[in-house]
Amino acid sequence: MAVVGNTFPMALPPSPAHRPTDVAAEPERPKRRLDRELIELLHEIRVLLPGAEVVFGFLLPAPFAARFEDVTRLERSAYCTAFAANAVAIILLVTPAAFHRIRFRQRDKEFLLRLANRLMVLALLLMAVSLTSVVLLVTSYLYSETVAYVTAVLIGMTSIGLWLGLGVFRSGQDGAEEDEEDDRNGHG
Repeated sequence: MAVVGNTFPMALPPSPAHRPTDVAAEPERPKRRLDRELIELLHEIRVLLPGAEVVFGFLLPAPFAARFEDVTRLERSAYCTAFAANAVAIILLVTPAAFHRIRFRQRDKEFLLRLANRLMVLALLLMAVSLTSVVLLVTSYLYSETVAYVTAVLIGMTSIGLWLGLGVFRSGQDGAEEDEEDDRNGHG
């Protein structure tokens, strides 16, 4: 390890969790797998939650602005949809932490991981709805309703396609890749 002045070392050895694993190594133990998956889950929530909170912070003061009375019915509906979807997404993202705190040390990690996975997928869907609605609200205010609808549909399709569709598509390929590998290895 090289140390520069009185600063931290420039290179640290990898932790056991980040060292490359040998293919012939023993399989991961269930408790270690649950711990690792819980850490991964918490990292994912840490990525999603600030984004949802920023959108919520943007939406919260809007009805109290002087010109909010002038919004069209479409803009008001887009606002309400975005606000409600975002609020529920935040609730869903915080739920695993609340559940973990209440069930702390009661050996319920497996259930927590399954529950949190479902809640996060639903939160992603609601975040896509909220984001799409915010885009509809802003573009309808700035441009025509046609431009707003086209832009919102593109944003909605992109967010749902990348956030959810990509994973679903990839899941469908897992079995096909295993079949191809079995065929190559003569196990088919």
